[in-house]
Amino acid sequence: MAPMTRRPLFDPTDLETFRDRTGRYDWHLLRSSPVHRVDTSDELRVAADRLAGLGYLVHRLSAANWRTRDDVHAALAEELSFPGYYGHNLDALDECLGDVAEFEYGSDPATAGTVLVIDGGDLLVALDPAFAHALLDSFAGAARLGALLGHPMLCMVATTAELAPVGARPVPRERP
Repeated sequence: MAPMTRRPLFDPTDLETFRDRTGRYDWHLLRSSPVHRVDTSDELRVAADRLAGLGYLVHRLSAANWRTRDDVHAALAEELSFPGYYGHNLDALDECLGDVAEFEYGSDPATAGTVLVIDGGDLLVALDPAFAHALLDSFAGAARLGALLGHPMLCMVATTAELAPVGARPVPRERP
């Protein structure tokens, strides 16, 4: 079987398709940041469902049972199918998220892209604010790599905490 050729989702050299796609929900998210926050679980569900409807592979996590950093790492490793040798630390997370960007695991080149959804982000921030920032920053770095490879990646977090250090912005509201 021949390898699949991956093209950018938003290719400006195909002007007609490009104009059609720049009105999509994912375009409005991706053009500002790979990491976004919403205030409520309901908003998060709606955003995740919209992205799934556009063909994204959506990984959904809940922080409800996270009491330690290792709980977070274990949940990420399970949901994103990290290899058994995953080191449960931030350096290993950087490496594995980079592998997700490169379609090694936790992603599928036949989809529009990959989305990580974290419900209960306030719990993650309360657990360890610096760790929460580092996790989201790590995802943003992997998303930059993914963009270079034609692999759109987004992280959506339901939290009222400020996420500005990683470039996160509230999800844009519907246009009238």
